[in-house]
Amino acid sequence: FVAVKIITNLADAYQTINVDLDNWLPIVPKKTFDVSARWPEDVEAEDRIFDQKLPAIQEFLKHNRINEVTHKASKKKLGIIAVGKSWVDTLTAFQKHNVVPEKIGVSILKIGMAWPLQEELLIDFCSGHKEILVIEEKSGLVENQLYKLLYPQEENRGYAHFLPAIHGKNLLTPCMDFDGYDIAKAISTLIDINFVNNYDTIPQLEGRTPFFCSGCPH
Repeated sequence: FVAVKIITNLADAYQTINVDLDNWLPIVPKKTFDVSARWPEDVEAEDRIFDQKLPAIQEFLKHNRINEVTHKASKKKLGIIAVGKSWVDTLTAFQKHNVVPEKIGVSILKIGMAWPLQEELLIDFCSGHKEILVIEEKSGLVENQLYKLLYPQEENRGYAHFLPAIHGKNLLTPCMDFDGYDIAKAISTLIDINFVNNYDTIPQLEGRTPFFCSGCPH
């Protein structure tokens, strides 16, 4: 599937990009899976989704850098999982506040494939961090998967206190899009980045009663 997302801060510009798929050589896992479509489909089609196709995706993600840890802190405090465009906005938030993420204990994981999540990488990234912030626009697709992935089942709830606290839609709106300012504001509630609140302190203009302009006497 191919999708084009038009967002406010990009819609007024354009760029032509040449994509040479011949130069992109993904690593094909040696392990084989039965993922081919067939017609007519048989009664085992749904079983193959869970037993073959989803495990095949995990194997492919393991060998190709679709998702990537771009910033790795030695003293882990906050782990940020940034999905798609939000990764660039997250870096912009740190740059505007002259903060190097690793120096304040922040690690960043860039998500290129939001579903299904690369389970092994996510578990490894989250381990050791006190708190996790999922930065994604709209609904919490990655955040909800993360809860299911990290938090133990009922019989293992005794280990829950070792797991990081997960934040996402409690700090970032599920409506419209957001930018580096909104992300910086969310990060500042979890770790000190000397956040400067420029938007909320803008003085309000005096109200003006609507009226016809001088050129419209009618």
